[in-house]
Formats: sequence, structure tokens, C-alpha cells
Amino acid sequence: MPVLDTMTGALEGIIMGIWPIMFVIVMALFAYNVTTESGGMKTIQDMLATISTDKRIIVLIIA
Repeated sequence: MPVLDTMTGALEGIIMGIWPIMFVIVMALFAYNVTTESGGMKTIQDMLATISTDKRIIVLIIA
């Protein structure tokens, strides 16, 4: 019986750990697709292009 409890606990821990990560990934893809389809991504690109021509500065701002 302890082996079954251990395996069940391990499986539950794995599922509880993976679930939030997968949820965030799916929602990020959803948000990206919405902004791409609505034209919002072009607006974001235009705004970032006006900040600086140096790509290193833009990377620091995004990060």
C-alpha cells in the first residue's frame, strides 16, 4: 500500500506542477494570436521602433 500511495502522490505532484506552466503557455499563445489578428502587434512594433534604433536598448526594455 505505501508504494501505491507514493506513486499516486508523485503523479499528483507532477500534474500539479505541469498544469500552471501549460496554462500560462496556452494563454500566452492565445494573447499573441489575438494581438496578431487584430493588428495590435503592428502597433506594438511601431511603438518600439520609435523608442530607439539600437536593438540592444529595445531588448532591455522588453526584458
